[in-house]
Amino acid sequence: MNLKPYPEYKVSGVEWIGEIPKDWNVEKLKFSSTINKESLPENKDLDYEFFYLDISNVSSNGKILNLELMRLEDAPSRARRIPNNHDTIISTVRTYLKAISYLDGIPDNFIVSTGFSILNPKKNIFPRYLYYLVSSDIFVQTVVAYSKGIAYPAINSSDLANLPIWYPDFETQKKLSSFLDKKTSEIDLTIEKDSRLIELLKEKRTALINHVVTKGLDPMVRMKDSGVEWIGEIPEDWNINRLKFLAAKKAQYGANEEPEYNENKFDYRYVRITDVNDNGGLKKDSFAYLSKENARGFILEEGDVLFARSGATVGKVYYYSSNDGNCCFAGYMIRYVTNKELLISQFLLYYSLSKSYKEWIKVVSTQSTIENVSADKYDELYIPTPNISEQKQIVEHLDGEISQIDGIIIKIEQKILLLEEYKKSLIHHVVTGKVDVREVAI
Repeated sequence: MNLKPYPEYKVSGVEWIGEIPKDWNVEKLKFSSTINKESLPENKDLDYEFFYLDISNVSSNGKILNLELMRLEDAPSRARRIPNNHDTIISTVRTYLKAISYLDGIPDNFIVSTGFSILNPKKNIFPRYLYYLVSSDIFVQTVVAYSKGIAYPAINSSDLANLPIWYPDFETQKKLSSFLDKKTSEIDLTIEKDSRLIELLKEKRTALINHVVTKGLDPMVRMKDSGVEWIGEIPEDWNINRLKFLAAKKAQYGANEEPEYNENKFDYRYVRITDVNDNGGLKKDSFAYLSKENARGFILEEGDVLFARSGATVGKVYYYSSNDGNCCFAGYMIRYVTNKELLISQFLLYYSLSKSYKEWIKVVSTQSTIENVSADKYDELYIPTPNISEQKQIVEHLDGEISQIDGIIIKIEQKILLLEEYKKSLIHHVVTGKVDVREVAI
């Protein structure tokens, strides 16, 4: 798309805004929007039922993920603010999360957290333009810069109200909004299709792993009942063994030490549940460390397999390779060392990525305050086991097939990132007047 700049520009008078088109205006947000116009009265009936929106229920791309229906008596104290259709809500707590959304088609009994500021546009501002402006990177970065606090940076409503905004005449605002509505919806539709494709590939990946680790590679092999509901039939010459009889030593819980975050000062990467991805590896954006002294006794060796034992990620698994560097593991992980004559650790990894394993996790997870699978329960995990030679063939086959699927997924994820960046850039250039889309919008 070949977009041209506006004919003339002027200095906005605000350093971080820079130049804007000559006929655009600059003024404080409070002169263009009423902020937090209405809240629930203190004497509201406690039986009042409403749909509640908290900050965690708004994604970074402005989508409302879900609403909770609740009574006022059961609601958190922050459930107070009343928005209207065509308002924009912007999070004033943990502002870097970019929880900003445009409201349209909301019910009358819709309440949002006091962690949001509600922007109700005045007559000089087109509602959709206001949304695009305050959700643009340049405005969000300014909000973050004016936020105070480290763990939960926040900006108060009065400071937000005093931030400058910039805008053209009302008709131009409508044209710019129309252009962005069309273009961003096209981008979002492509991202949605690509995201669905990734989910289908992941389902294919799980199905492939499940079939091979429970049925083997020979489609003509004779089968027998495994005796385990979530495994089903297995090849006739395979065995079913519990994990504790396939391990070289007793399962071990990890270290209960506070993590450190200075890579140069500490010796071992500290593997926690939150550091493990869904494919049995480590995330590249989550790091913690332990000293050599605190890591002693919990240092990982090639082929160790860790299982997560509690919380929402119960059942998640990590396979340690020396390529990950020096590592130790945390207390909510359980280490298993396989008996190499009975079970190779890569086969155990693949089994733990199968549908059968996930079904077992559902069965054995204890529902109390949090889900939990202890070492005693992992000991009882039934694993279909061919001989070592066949295990190696299966691992080699899956390594090749899975790497191809993962390669496709990575390419699609990279495409989605580029589309998201393009969308941000497009909004930025349009709302700052770097490009003139008035004729394109028409």
